[in-house]
Amino acid sequence: MRITRKFPYLGAFGVLGFGLVACSDSAPPAPQGAISVHLQGSLSGGTCSPGAHWVNAPFNKAGTPLVDATTVQARAVDGENQMAVNCSVKPSGDKFSVNGEITSPAVDANNNPVDPTIIHVTTTIGAGETAAKGSISLSDERTGTFYSSSECTVSVVGTIMPNQLAVEAGKIWARITCLNVIDPSNNDPGTRCEIDSGYFVLENCDTGG
Repeated sequence: MRITRKFPYLGAFGVLGFGLVACSDSAPPAPQGAISVHLQGSLSGGTCSPGAHWVNAPFNKAGTPLVDATTVQARAVDGENQMAVNCSVKPSGDKFSVNGEITSPAVDANNNPVDPTIIHVTTTIGAGETAAKGSISLSDERTGTFYSSSECTVSVVGTIMPNQLAVEAGKIWARITCLNVIDPSNNDPGTRCEIDSGYFVLENCDTGG
């Protein structure tokens, strides 16, 4: 039996609006992006019930990351191939408020549809910042439910050349790591996970203008 899951952030995140577009104007490009995070057991002792694995949006059957510090192998484009991408990267003082979510269909080893992969990231970060606070919520077939953490660190400064990491209005390419990635409904310390490596790219996002 397949489980229907509701993403807890949808009510707050909502549907992005771009205002009225005149008949002679072309539609804005669709939001797109990719997120790859490596879920593993907590170094503080948690065994991470879903097991160590990469969570990718768009889904990657090979189980290897699609985005890193210099390369994006595939992007999810909102409205294409059953993908959904909602994102905003809005100026906030001298920083940018980032809110992004990617939903991707997924399949098992026999190409049978399984529950979709959903990843949501948030942060407020400035250009050149290496340790901004952030949060993540994710779900895939292996987690079976949403795991989340508000103890994430986000960086837009790369150590590998060419440096692709950056943030500006409407787009971001960043590194993310997280402690205490848990299923909020389960307080067992043994289920605690960490994200020891992860990157995300969001483009054509709402700028709030």
